Amino acid sequence: MIRHHKDGNKYNNSPNNIEILKDQREHLNKHCSIKINWESKINELVNSNLVIKSKTMSDILDPLFTSAQKYIIFRKMYGLPLNKTDREVYSRYIKKKLSAIANSDLNRMAQSIIYSV
Repeated sequence: MIRHHKDGNKYNNSPNNIEILKDQREHLNKHCSIKINWESKINELVNSNLVIKSKTMSDILDPLFTSAQKYIIFRKMYGLPLNKTDREVYSRYIKKKLSAIANSDLNRMAQSIIYSV
């Protein structure tokens, strides 16, 4: 198999080149990798007080979403990666609820019902 180097040179996977690639990969992993514990960052965000008109975002979402769904919403909101299961839950359940919440006609109807009492 022939690989292209960033400067356009081609080289094949001879044993010497493979060792060079391994050395480069080890060097990059050792010196250039960014290791972020996404789970702890999300937990910090979920537990932090994101205040919106005296209620936290978590309190606002409580009646509509489970804690696992809120976790996925926060991950999506901050652009963090979702695993396969989270993507499926998002597309099957969360996205539909959020679309309904964002619908202006539904908002007007709900407000007219709530405030007409």
